[in-house]
Amino acid sequence: RARVAEAVVAVRRAHEGDTVAVVTHGGVIRAAFAEAMSLPDERIFALDIGYCRVGVIDWFDSDAVVRVLNGSGGDLPLVLGGR
Repeated sequence: RARVAEAVVAVRRAHEGDTVAVVTHGGVIRAAFAEAMSLPDERIFALDIGYCRVGVIDWFDSDAVVRVLNGSGGDLPLVLGGR
């Protein structure tokens, strides 16, 4: 989880103000969302991450807002608002 958190920070710094897609497996997605939601380690598996699903986290400085978890590609135009 710590490695995922560090990678998320690095991606956010490298692409500040941009919309970024990260494609990875469920464990990394689960760790990234758990970190964004400040879930304790023992609650990480409370997040049911489906196969081939879409997740969206908006960042406002260090504050994360989870927009989509287990969405589909069809959800993106609504969530991203044409970005």
